[in-house]
Order: sequence, then C-alpha cells, then structure tokens
Amino acid sequence: MKSQFLAGTTLAISALTLPAAALADVTPADVWGNYGAYIRALGGELTATLSDDGNSLAVNGIAANFALPMRAGSVSMTMGSVKITDNGDGTATLRAPTELPVSASFDIAGVGQGRFGMVIRSPNYEMLATGTPGDVSYSYGIASYTMEFTDLTLSGPAFEDPKLAALSQGAIRGSVTVDGNTGNMRVTEGDLLRLTFEGGYSGLAYDFTFGPVQGVTSSQQGSMGAGDTSGTVAMPATGVAVMALPQALRDGMEFHLSSRYTDAASFQQVKLGDKVQTSTRDFVELAETEIHIDAGGLRLNGTGEGYSVEITGNEFLPVPITAAVGKILFGLDLPLLASETPQPVAYRLSLGDVTVGEEVWGLVDQAGALPHDPATVDLDLTGQFLTKIDLLDFMALAAIEENGEIPFEMHELNINNLLAVIAGAELTGNGGFTFDNSDLATFGGMPAPTGSLDLNLTGGNTLLDALVAMGLLPEEDAMSARMMLGMFSQPGEGPDTLTSKIEIDGATGAISANGRRLQ
Repeated sequence: MKSQFLAGTTLAISALTLPAAALADVTPADVWGNYGAYIRALGGELTATLSDDGNSLAVNGIAANFALPMRAGSVSMTMGSVKITDNGDGTATLRAPTELPVSASFDIAGVGQGRFGMVIRSPNYEMLATGTPGDVSYSYGIASYTMEFTDLTLSGPAFEDPKLAALSQGAIRGSVTVDGNTGNMRVTEGDLLRLTFEGGYSGLAYDFTFGPVQGVTSSQQGSMGAGDTSGTVAMPATGVAVMALPQALRDGMEFHLSSRYTDAASFQQVKLGDKVQTSTRDFVELAETEIHIDAGGLRLNGTGEGYSVEITGNEFLPVPITAAVGKILFGLDLPLLASETPQPVAYRLSLGDVTVGEEVWGLVDQAGALPHDPATVDLDLTGQFLTKIDLLDFMALAAIEENGEIPFEMHELNINNLLAVIAGAELTGNGGFTFDNSDLATFGGMPAPTGSLDLNLTGGNTLLDALVAMGLLPEEDAMSARMMLGMFSQPGEGPDTLTSKIEIDGATGAISANGRRLQ
C-alpha cells in the first residue's frame, strides 16, 4: 500500500505536466490541447494561465476540476507554476520550482467541504520530453524530493464531531521524502488515452503526527528501501464516467499496476497526554502487488515475505505482543461484467511460518502443553460464477435490496487445497462441487450441490486433551467435539488420525460421510 501511495502521488503530480512535455515538436497550443485531452480522459476540466516568450512556455495557476456523479459535488486539485523550455534539439525540459504548492479540495452535498495542502520541495524537479503531438514520451531522474503536508480544513454537517473539528485545526502534520526517483512515461491519444509508466526509487521515509485530539496524539514514522512501480492505464478519451464504468470496460478501459518494495520498517505510538498507551513496530522484508482490471474482471495478487510486529503498551497490555509471518500469498480473480455463461473465479490465501512470541504463549500455555511450532494456513479455491448484472453498475447493485433478486449464481466450486497446521494438529482437504441452480427445493433454497470433499485430521484428539488440561476448553465441550468428529470421520492409518469423505448427491438430496448416510 505504501508503494501504491507513492506511485499514485507521483502520477498525480506528474500528470499536470505530461502533455506539455512534447513542446519540442508541437506548438504551445498543441501542448495545451494534449494536456487537456489527458484531463478530459480523467473526467475533468483544466484551467491555467499561459505565457509564451517564444522559447519557453510558463504555465501558471494550474487547476483541474472534477464533477462527482449525480450532481453530488465536486473535487478540485491546484498547483503552482511550471515552465517548459524548448531545448532546440527536438526535446523539451519541464522544470518545477524548488517549492511547488499543491492543494486538493472537495465540496460534497450533504457532507461538507474540505481542503488539504502540501508543498513539494526539490532542487532538481525536471523531466525530459520527446515525441509528437498526441504521443509523448518522457523520462525523469530526481535525486530527492519531499512532500510536506501543510494544512487540513473541514466543515459542514459531516464534520461537526469535535474530534473531526480538531483535525481541521492543524492536528495533522507530516512529510514524505523520496530519494533516487527515476522513471519513464508515455501518453498516447486516441479513442482510448493510454498511459504507460515504470519507475523506481532508492529509498523513502515518512513522518506523520495526528493530534492532539481530545488529549490523544498518534504518530507514525517509517522508511523503505528500494522500490519500483510499473503499469498501464487506458481510459476513454471523452472521460471516465463513474456511472458508466461497465461500458467503459467493454470499450477497452483497463488499469494495471505492479509494485514492489523492500525493507519497510515503521513505528507507531499513541499517547494520552504525555503517557504512552501503545507502541507498535513492524517490518516487511519484501512486498509485491499486482492489480489488473479490464473487461475480463479483477485480478489481484500479492506476496509478502519476512513480516514481523511487536506491540507494547501500558498496564492494560502486561507483556509485549510479538508475531511474525514468514510468507504471505494472496490472490483474487473476480468477474466484473455480466455474462450469459459462468466465468472463472479464484481465491488464494496462504500464511507460512506464522509464529507468536513466547511471552504470548506464556499467557495461555505456561506449562508448555502445546507445541509452539510455526503455524501454516493455505486455502486455494477456484470455481465458475455467473453474474447477471455488472458488478460496477452501482444503480443495479442498489436495486438488489429492493427487488430481492439474487443476481449471482455459483455453478462450480473446487477446493484445490485446504491446509491448516496449528499447535501440533494438521487438517488437510480437497474436493469439488457443482451446483444445480434450477433446483432450489432439495436443499431449502440453496442450489443443489453434487460432489465430494476429502478431509484428513492428524493430532486433533491430542489438541483437545491439551486444551482441556490447560483449562481453555471444558470437558463437556471437548466431548461434544469428539462425538461430532466420530459422526463425520473414521480412524486413519496413523496414530491420532481421522479421515472423512463427505459426499453430496444433488439429485436425491443424499449426504453421506464415509459411505454412511447422514441425510
């Protein structure tokens, strides 16, 4: 998320100058038209004051204004002046001043108004541009820059709470510093305006303070090592309309972002007056994220390695809370547009080498009755999912509650892998089911499933005995759990091993476990 924030901020600032970078081969009017095309593709309007001395173009008072859907209000972004110089060799250089003010504001009906400002400080904020009108490529190499957040104001009915009022009185302060920021971008006009970009940085640091608000102050400081971001954005040249996103996707709109960062460390602290309430330190060795949205749906994948956290506090937190995760995997594939045939879906979550500190174990297992080995959780699901409406059609989604119809159908679900290793017990499983959506009677309103699920549990009874001995589980609850296991399982080949094969016949409504009819 931190890397995505950096990428988004850099793009937002750079966006105000991208088309103008093509001055070398076009007139100032062509430049401004190119820039206006970019803002129109974002759904906004652009205003500025231009001054051309024949060799350079000064762009002053830049403002981009965006109207919210259904006349809900507006959002605006403004920044100071930039200058574009013709280098005389087919290229142009864009330079920002050493201090560049940037502000954003909103006015939302029934909610209120707000504004936040920041100043970007850099001794060498420059971009070199090449290309032709309507197809501009540019590169930048910025040794260092700092974004300092200067103010926040909030007003209106939604911000009448005293806590929010305090936030608008200078209670948020912070800065982000980026070192070694380099990259390349290209903006190409057409029926779809396409932006491709790639860039990186050698290091990043941030420092924020929130408060005091009613005596409470929170602060957060952190840093990251090297990181990089790349992606592609394609938008309708006539503008992105939030209420028409499904059609925009069908017309070719897409968003693809890949990001990676390393060695991210942060420290958060909450104080009541001068007294520390909680302190949190965390660290991530590596994080990678990929997001892709197009007519094919949403595809999200993430990986993290070497995550650790330590939480300390006052008398209400008697011992430090420490935990670590060796590796995290996350994936989601989801269709976004309606289709007459089922579409593939997928979900993946994997947590490897999950540990908690011995101080935490000491609170619940002082005698060491449970193994303190690292835990593992892995879930891998795929299936076929029918959507009768576009999931980005917000009016259709709002109508679901009114008409009571369920515009989704699950046609197939595959449990490719189920693994849970916790406190010495291990559960594994796999299987799959198909669903008859024309039969809602056999299973009481649920589409009739047909298929099977194989499960294997090792160490389950040993874990129950340990929990009873520790006083965490009453004996009668453990007895109920054993009876339930006995109904659905049978002894496996190894010691303290149970196996179960759950089968469902949608045609007859039969449910059986290990060949024994349960329903």
